[in-house]
Amino acid sequence: MRSFTLLFFLCIFCLVFLFASSTFAQVSIPTYFLKSGKNNVICGQGPMRLRWLDSARKTLQITCPEDIALSPTLTSTNTPVPTSSHAGHGGVTTGTPTRSQISPTQTPRPTSTPTMVPENGSHNGNGFGRGTGNYGQEVGINLDRLNQLKAEAAAGRYARLCTNAEHDRTKWHSLVNPEANCHYDHHHGDDPWYVADIFGPPGAWFGHSGWSISFPWQTFRATSAYESSDAHVARKEMENDLKHEGYIWIVRRNLPCQGGRNCVTDYRLQVHAMMGAGDFPVRYHSFSVEMRVCVDKSRPETCGIARKGGWADHGRLFTTPVNNNGGAIGNCGNSPTDIHIPVPADNLFFRLETEEEKPWDEIRCHPQLNLSGVRRREDAINPLSPLLDPRLELAHWWAKSGGPTELRFQVLSYDPVSNINPRNPGQWLLFCDPNAPACDFSASKFSAVLGYIELFRSRWSSGTGGIDLNLDPDGNGILDINYYADRWGLPVAGCTEARLDCIPVQLSGIRLNGIFSAGQGGYAQTDQPIDGGRPANHDISPAGKQWVTWFYRHAGLMHY
Repeated sequence: MRSFTLLFFLCIFCLVFLFASSTFAQVSIPTYFLKSGKNNVICGQGPMRLRWLDSARKTLQITCPEDIALSPTLTSTNTPVPTSSHAGHGGVTTGTPTRSQISPTQTPRPTSTPTMVPENGSHNGNGFGRGTGNYGQEVGINLDRLNQLKAEAAAGRYARLCTNAEHDRTKWHSLVNPEANCHYDHHHGDDPWYVADIFGPPGAWFGHSGWSISFPWQTFRATSAYESSDAHVARKEMENDLKHEGYIWIVRRNLPCQGGRNCVTDYRLQVHAMMGAGDFPVRYHSFSVEMRVCVDKSRPETCGIARKGGWADHGRLFTTPVNNNGGAIGNCGNSPTDIHIPVPADNLFFRLETEEEKPWDEIRCHPQLNLSGVRRREDAINPLSPLLDPRLELAHWWAKSGGPTELRFQVLSYDPVSNINPRNPGQWLLFCDPNAPACDFSASKFSAVLGYIELFRSRWSSGTGGIDLNLDPDGNGILDINYYADRWGLPVAGCTEARLDCIPVQLSGIRLNGIFSAGQGGYAQTDQPIDGGRPANHDISPAGKQWVTWFYRHAGLMHY
């Protein structure tokens, strides 16, 4: 009798567990009122309903309806493929894509985690490793090792400038080279090896393991949407040739997850962001991202990994009146006082929509700043002077990459190198003087927010003459798929290796949690570094020295 009773209750438990598992993504969330400058409202399932409550578009009403049943067979909204020829870096694909059925590669989920690099990994090989300290959510580098290098720099160990022979343009490095006992005039931000236990070696996902700076789809001075890069490669006019110093890593691990559900928990994002006049007029910038997303952070089996790269759309360039927005100079909230700066790149490849056609979510915000007398922002947090508050970002980029895997991210700079001239955004207005003993505005403190919904679609059709793509061929509601996309994120056929317009997109274990509608998955970073972040300062120059000086060369003020 006891055995029968135990078996009966065990069966009841299994039925309850199966029912709960089938509905784990359903969340009931009420109506929200989203103020300007805030984000991260996430519905459970079913489409959001959005309504502006004022003519200035500063308050948005978001209503999350009751959840609907998950149905992976629905087809998402589609975007047409531009009618242009495709051209590749390292190979050329010509002609307009013909409508074809892509059979993406089914991706088996790993049965073990990647091998971890040593805790004090070599500098030019495997970065600095993960480290053992709890450095906080805004740190993406082994801070113990970085502080050790800073102390050694202060003691005079790296006083010599590194030669070109001691610099590899495809490898991440900090400001100093411990093997050669020298310093560079730039660094590349956070350490991509800091999360190698989660994502594996940098570059491995696109076929270049250890290639930790740049990628085969780097930008160049293109004049049309699908221009070939071959001539620019031959003339050494690629992004990594001309603006290598702009490559920055932003790395985060074990991020908080409000509510514990539908979150981006870990990522490494490589962006190209010089945060000065060299990039102000440029609308499209290259990127690569790897992220881990979880339906339920407490259940690792509900987590998956997504990888993607391309040319992200950063929309319009705008600024604000000098030290505007109530003194909070880091405020880039699409205020009525914002000043749009038209540049030729606005309509270079695709037309820039007006605000009436589509609210401007992709922006490059560089407030006009008066930093007279401000040199050290880290000395204190002074509530009477936001200019001295190191928690406020002083430049803010919002970006989007489309296609069936639609990604959005925001890049935050706490110490941009240059002010902006609204009448001539290509003019360098450096905050620092090459003859000064120190400089605290060297583009050495970055953060990011993946706070918009990172959207994963199960079906994609790009219209007549385009591509049909089923990303969930077995219909199990989990995306385990590899496919190739062009620089704009749109699927392409006929690719066998990573190059321009043949960029791998890899999805492993991504659950279709129905954030907007059935057949879709959506996740977001729910912590808020905005107005509260303290990213690592990668400028470890000794006191009274300026070692981060690359921007003087670009501004024509100094040459080595």
